Amino acid sequence: MIARMWEVRGLPERIDELVDWVCATAVPRIEDEPGYVRSEVYASEDRVVVISSWRDAAVDLPEAPPDLVARPPHAWDFNLIDRHSGTGR
Repeated sequence: MIARMWEVRGLPERIDELVDWVCATAVPRIEDEPGYVRSEVYASEDRVVVISSWRDAAVDLPEAPPDLVARPPHAWDFNLIDRHSGTGR
């Protein structure tokens, strides 16, 4: 299992529009990809984070609209670790 954490810093005055774009456009585009399991979307005053789970290789979200972001998004992949054995990396 892979968790992809995608984070973007938005323009504070347009964060609601960025959240709407993520929920209505970005996440739906990856939901039919092979290996997709689920996604959760989080937001603060100036950031949006999507944590998506994948069976194997994660797929990138589409490029964020440049007029809604303060800088390009970043993404990191994490492997699920079995807490009892420490395996999974």
